[in-house]
Amino acid sequence: MRELISLVHGIRLYHSVSADWPGAGLNTKEVLGDPDKRRRADDLEDALQEINSRCSRLKEYIDYLVVVSLKEEAGEGLAKGTDDICYIRQCVLYLRSAGDDIERAIERLYKSRSHFAECARMIGAGMGNRTVILKAEVYPCFDSLAKYYYSCRDELRFINDRIRLAHMVFEQLDAYRFEEKGLLLGSNWGSVDYSMEDKCSTNRATNTCPETPSSLEQHSVLESWQDVCPWWSKGYCPIAIVDGRGLLVPGDPQHGLVLRLDGGTASLVAFSSPGAVRRFMADHSKYEEWVKAYCRLMPPLIPLLQMQAEFPHIPGALFGGEDKSDRQESGPGRVRLDVACETELHPQQQHVDKEYEWNEWRLREKLLRAVTLRQKKTRSVQTDYSSFRRDSDVQVYLPKTATTNTSHDKWTNPVVHKRYLVGMRGAKKDALKSVDIKFDM
Repeated sequence: MRELISLVHGIRLYHSVSADWPGAGLNTKEVLGDPDKRRRADDLEDALQEINSRCSRLKEYIDYLVVVSLKEEAGEGLAKGTDDICYIRQCVLYLRSAGDDIERAIERLYKSRSHFAECARMIGAGMGNRTVILKAEVYPCFDSLAKYYYSCRDELRFINDRIRLAHMVFEQLDAYRFEEKGLLLGSNWGSVDYSMEDKCSTNRATNTCPETPSSLEQHSVLESWQDVCPWWSKGYCPIAIVDGRGLLVPGDPQHGLVLRLDGGTASLVAFSSPGAVRRFMADHSKYEEWVKAYCRLMPPLIPLLQMQAEFPHIPGALFGGEDKSDRQESGPGRVRLDVACETELHPQQQHVDKEYEWNEWRLREKLLRAVTLRQKKTRSVQTDYSSFRRDSDVQVYLPKTATTNTSHDKWTNPVVHKRYLVGMRGAKKDALKSVDIKFDM
């Protein structure tokens, strides 16, 4: 009964796809896709992309929390926000699992749809304009057509279930309230007005700012400041380091420089955009701590940003940026090297024979092989087909048969003549005789 139902569904599906018959209620366009769009499921791929992008944003949020946790004064806030971090990570795991299931199901859906289209094309090519067709030729194709349709329908149901599950997680995340957000991220998190326009930059673009000096004057002023004050973070934009999680973007002095005072030392901070200047001026201490936190996460940033003074507990030899004379004059606390490496002063050319054989038994084996090869003999003629013989290493002919084989196996062999000597040599009475005998094989 099940085979009959599958066969009937296959016939209805074929007529529905070929536009000969509506298909009696079968929703082929939704399950099999639009042939004009190459049967692509764009809505499902958009849902998968939304899930992946949401996971990426949640991952960035978790990374921000981890960076803030490296601040010395964030211990109490991090302890209170542990539940929030665990909740976000659990939601990310659910979303990633659903996204992986949807991605694999979409691949299976496309494969089943391509098989369905190929099977329908084969049925159309086999039927053609014929009016009489054998059942054995067309019934298996109709059965396969129904199976591919069922596979597409099941995959679509599975994908829709996973999408509904992902939307449920989205609703839970939207309804969740992070109570300890202020303690973790600081009171100024999200309070900076990024929509404020930079009046000086606007006037500079329209050439109506009378207070802005010319480019030559700006260049001379910048050189005079750089001679007095060093760059903080080696001239890289701190906002780009924080937003890009360690991304080094050189700052442009044309956007403005900020004079940073730390104790008795002064340094200049450059930025990559006017918006970065506003964000840094709104809460500079927060961004400075975040840059230090990224240096703790990625120690190679410390010598690149020239922040060795911020981390005095880390030996300078690990960075490789200090002079050797400074290490020698550092007193009893200097860093000593355990191992040193340098090039050879007088290199000598080495004559090494890589094919030298030192194994005595291997030499004996080669000698025995050479001796046995010397005694070998070949009795056949060397031709172009000698290497294709079964025993090509010996290359001898088998002994010739005594009889002659013909196409007939009876009374066709030639007569064999044999000669025997009768009598004893040296006898006085009977002389030695020669007898010829014919053997008819």
